[in-house]
Amino acid sequence: MGGECNYGGQHKMSDDLRQINQNFRAFDVLVKQQVKLSKSKNESEFNGFKRTLLNSFKSLKDKCENESGTGFFYGSCVGLDGSQTQFADRIKTTFKRLAKELGHYMKQVESAT
Repeated sequence: MGGECNYGGQHKMSDDLRQINQNFRAFDVLVKQQVKLSKSKNESEFNGFKRTLLNSFKSLKDKCENESGTGFFYGSCVGLDGSQTQFADRIKTTFKRLAKELGHYMKQVESAT
């Protein structure tokens, strides 16, 4: 059975959590792509893995900075419910710090040869 949030949308808590978990799995992808980059055998392979890693960093950084649309909590009641502003403000601040750190790592990858 679906529930109804304050906005009248039909949802299931399990679907909301599945979407949130899927968003966070992007961190695991970064680690796997970094390993591939480190193990590349030639310049062409290195540059391909580097491009892929940078794109993944950018995508994750965008999710951290985006408060709606494609952000981490978009589409779930956690992200849509405006009554939890203290929680929302704190998590937004945390994601902004994380985005800054991701930007730092992106610069390191960009300068890697």
